[in-house]
Amino acid sequence: MNANELKNQAAQAKRTSTAISSLSKRLALSEADRQALKKAATILTTASNQVKSEAKSAKRTEDARNKSIAAATVEVKKIIATWPIDTIADKLTIILASGSYSGQLLQIYVDEKDAAELSWYLNTMVTNAVNAIIDEAAYRAIVDRKPVANVMEHARQQYDKKKADVKVLNLVKQWDTKMQIMV
Repeated sequence: MNANELKNQAAQAKRTSTAISSLSKRLALSEADRQALKKAATILTTASNQVKSEAKSAKRTEDARNKSIAAATVEVKKIIATWPIDTIADKLTIILASGSYSGQLLQIYVDEKDAAELSWYLNTMVTNAVNAIIDEAAYRAIVDRKPVANVMEHARQQYDKKKADVKVLNLVKQWDTKMQIMV
């Protein structure tokens, strides 16, 4: 469970404890029943305090991980800024390398959209793809406990592999031809 779920669970246990305590005072109960309810309320209060402590610990862990991911994100952005994203080939390659879009979708776009729409879609997809690579690489670096440079080296290898793929090259030709109409 994450910190918020634990915090909610602790609050629920505390509310239940308070409700039981209140009921035990207001209801006409035997002393044995009243003591049983008091014991139940005490158990819930103790459990609530333990879970609250776990929630605080989980929150500290989550905050530390998020801070590490933020630092890794800065590093990833510096590295990806050096990647070529100038030509249509570069743009389509980074889109496909990100895994955010499929070659089939890009094929549908080139078949069905006009050049102006393609330009808009291309720029939007590049932005989304770069953000996806940044987010995934930063997350992977922290979760897998690998240096950002190693994660980005692997991502760059995937990028280079995609760029040399025959299917990608054919797709680039189609996009290039359609986009030339606009020029």
